[in-house]
Amino acid sequence: MKSSNKYPYFNEKGSVHLMETIHKDGFVCAFEGGDLFKRKHVFKHDEIEASLKFLYSRLVKLVKIKKKFKKFYWLIKYYVPNENQIKDFKKYKHNWKKTAHILEPIYCSYNNQKKINISSDLFVEGKKDTKYKYGKKIESIILASKLLKELKQLNFKLGFLNRGLPYGWLKSNMSQDKYIREKLGQWGWFTPKIDIKNRIIYPPTGFKSLKKSDKDTIKLLDMLKKNYQKQVKNNEYGTDLKALEYLRKKINPKIKFTFYKLDKIEKKILKKYKII
Repeated sequence: MKSSNKYPYFNEKGSVHLMETIHKDGFVCAFEGGDLFKRKHVFKHDEIEASLKFLYSRLVKLVKIKKKFKKFYWLIKYYVPNENQIKDFKKYKHNWKKTAHILEPIYCSYNNQKKINISSDLFVEGKKDTKYKYGKKIESIILASKLLKELKQLNFKLGFLNRGLPYGWLKSNMSQDKYIREKLGQWGWFTPKIDIKNRIIYPPTGFKSLKKSDKDTIKLLDMLKKNYQKQVKNNEYGTDLKALEYLRKKINPKIKFTFYKLDKIEKKILKKYKII
């Protein structure tokens, strides 16, 4: 049932096709993530790091030669079967027109090429990197901003899967994470909120309900939780605030920062530190 294919992998033909047809004068780096029901132990943020490992050097080279684009898309495509397909697994063949969804760490707004959307997943700390204080995920935001000709706005939002337009069926809210964990058995799949005011329980509540056999995922989530608790112990503000300050200093001040659903406290903190 579980596939042993090496995911995610770069889809060169798909990337080129999108740049030649739908996203002309755009940069597209598309990866294949496979079927989330068939794959084993998919940890969402490892997937992003793996794709960025391939993408990062390309971003650096493009910035060095001062290449510019109108659009930018970094995406990983996954197939997510619904409950009826899972129940009838022997007959199940993924129909990409019905099950395709895309994870988009950084992507241009489809109706406004002057705005790029930044996934909250990029604020999940990965492997320590002595060269980059906040890691390559944060650096990738800076590089992407330098590649766009008409960029006016960075919009920070929750990193849910989007429908592989015009396909897919999942709603872009917390219900999709619950479905992927509980129905597909992918307990390493969660979407964090950017931690501005030190109120986040992270990893998400409910991770203790993991299957006992999934020892690798349990160990990883336990480590994340312990590291997070150490970071927030005596902090007045959330662990992502400094990364946001860093981004604000590194990105053109004319480019506006916006956030999805801020509360009053978060707005006050971001204004205090001149991030918005």
